[in-house]
Amino acid sequence: MLKQLYRQQNSKKRRPNQNFFEMGLKEGDILKFGRNEEFCTILNARQVSYGGESWFLSNLTNKLLDRTGPMHGAPYWYYNGKNLQDIYNETYSFE
Repeated sequence: MLKQLYRQQNSKKRRPNQNFFEMGLKEGDILKFGRNEEFCTILNARQVSYGGESWFLSNLTNKLLDRTGPMHGAPYWYYNGKNLQDIYNETYSFE
């Protein structure tokens, strides 16, 4: 009982997974990669299209950065000149 109470009190609150539609984007919207001229297109609420294939944004970001491992891709992408991480933070702010 004490262990369960401790876990509840000390667990970090996790914000939701990124959902492009909840963030105000729609299918067909274009995201620009911040490190070069690459871009991708919103495919659905969770995936983008790049090079004729569907990708999760974190996996595509890893590919474009030539790296592996877990990462959050949003800080590397822009929608209409606004950083995707900023849009995420506005959408899923801590209350």
